[in-house]
Amino acid sequence: MDGQLIQGRTEEAKRRVLFLCTGNYYRSRFAEEVFNDLSASGGLSWVADSRGLHPDIDAIGNTGTLSPLAAERLRARGYRLRGRRAPRSAAAEDLDAADLLVALDREEHEAFVLERFPRHADRVVYWDVKDIEFEDASVALGKIEVHVRALVDDLSAGS
Repeated sequence: MDGQLIQGRTEEAKRRVLFLCTGNYYRSRFAEEVFNDLSASGGLSWVADSRGLHPDIDAIGNTGTLSPLAAERLRARGYRLRGRRAPRSAAAEDLDAADLLVALDREEHEAFVLERFPRHADRVVYWDVKDIEFEDASVALGKIEVHVRALVDDLSAGS
């Protein structure tokens, strides 16, 4: 059988949400981790991944696999960190494979989406969470957590 069996379904059978931010280091990674923790604990048949919209993620200068601010907040709030990986830049295949696309800040990300992924532009849901230079981490990560919890509740009600 292809895929890992999870509660009677294969991993491939799970629906996918893709969180998008600029560098895939702070906001989208935090959203991914919170979503996957809540989804798993709630038995939801959804899984999250995340990517960065900046065409050259390496040029941004983020060091490490995950923002220390995001990692600290995940630990403090009791979320299980499921894995460490380097930030990844979004590719068309990533957006194609997702059932739901969420970009963390319309003002910052809509131009990237329109330029790099125009055929997906009408599928993207935008939140309003500013990057660290414009919004304190406690505020931004708190907003993401509220949005993700609401999304999980909506998806649970719809399943």
